[in-house]
Amino acid sequence: MDLVIDCENGLSADTLVGALLDLGADQNVLLSAIDSLNISGFVLEIEKLFKNGTPATNFNIVRQENYSADSSVLYGEKQIELDIESKCNLSAIKNIIENSALTPHAKNVSYKIFEVLAVCIAKACDVDKNEVVFNEIGTTSGVVDVIAFAICLDNLGVENVYFKNLRDGSGKIKIGNNVESIPTPIVKNICKAFKLNPAPANVEYELITPTGLACVAVVGKQITDGEFKAKIHSTGYGASKNENALPAILKAELINTLN
Repeated sequence: MDLVIDCENGLSADTLVGALLDLGADQNVLLSAIDSLNISGFVLEIEKLFKNGTPATNFNIVRQENYSADSSVLYGEKQIELDIESKCNLSAIKNIIENSALTPHAKNVSYKIFEVLAVCIAKACDVDKNEVVFNEIGTTSGVVDVIAFAICLDNLGVENVYFKNLRDGSGKIKIGNNVESIPTPIVKNICKAFKLNPAPANVEYELITPTGLACVAVVGKQITDGEFKAKIHSTGYGASKNENALPAILKAELINTLN
C-alpha cells in the first residue's frame, strides 16, 4: 500500500498521527511503543470527533499537570525519570529511541526526521546541530508526535508516501520569546533542503509546522493532483487543533498505485 497525504488545510505531526490512526494504525502498538520511550510528564489523548462535519481522529499530548479524569481516552500516565524538557537535544533523543521497543524501521525513520529538524533549527539559530535543544518544536509534544508518526507509518506497512497541496499562510507567529514571520525560518530551511515549494494560502496564520513538514519530507515525495492514477483503498482524517477559517482536518489515503 502507498499513502497520499493532502496538505491543503495544513500540515502538522499530530494531525498526521491522527490520520494514520484513522486509517487503521493499531492504537495498542502505538501506546506500547510510546510507553517504552520512558518519557515522563504527559498523557496521550486519542479520540474520535467531528471537525467541520467530518469524523476525524484527534491525537493529543496533554502535559500531566493538565490531566483531567473527564477526558475520554487517556493513556501513558507512567512516571519515568527522564526530564525531557531540559535535556532534549539530538543525542538525548537518539538515546531515547535506541533504548525503546520501536521496530528497526520506526527507529530509522525517527532518527532521520530528528536529524533534519536539528540541522534546520541549527541553521535558523546559527548554532551547531548538536547544540540544538528542541524547544522550537514544543519539546515533549513535538518529540512524541514525530516518533508516533514513525510508529504508525511502520505499523500500516506503507511502502511509498506522497504528499500534495502543500501551502502555507503569512503573517507573524510567536515561538518561545521570539516573533517570527510565516513561513518560519525552520520551515523555509526544510523546504530548501528538500527543494519543496509550498504555495501561498490566503490566510494570515501558520499552516505548516516544522515537525509535520519534516515528517513528510523525510519519508515522502511531493506530487501534484492527478500525477498518477490510483485506486483508493481507505481514507482517514486527522483532527487539527487549528480552529481558523479552513476545515480543521488533514486527509490521508491508502492507495493501490496503478501507474
